[in-house]
Amino acid sequence: MGVTRDAVTLHIEELVLSGFPPGSRHAIGDAVQAELTRLLGEGGVGDAVARGGQGDLEGGTFRLPERPNALASGSGIAHQVYAALHQRGGKNG
Repeated sequence: MGVTRDAVTLHIEELVLSGFPPGSRHAIGDAVQAELTRLLGEGGVGDAVARGGQGDLEGGTFRLPERPNALASGSGIAHQVYAALHQRGGKNG
């Protein structure tokens, strides 16, 4: 018997990056996608999301080192989003 996994679609409509050079947006976005894929693959989604929860999710803010690179920035963003998925499961909107 194999393990069946349900598909999860996560759409990030807007990601506000203050204080980053415009040219780093794609590298940061790629890092967010890669880390969220890893986190969701290893730990799944929060209970409310697993039950079909939809809506807006506020990922919050976090502090980065003074000179962050795209990988560290994207990873930090992904961890915030992942934590918010598990803490609140999204709020219907």
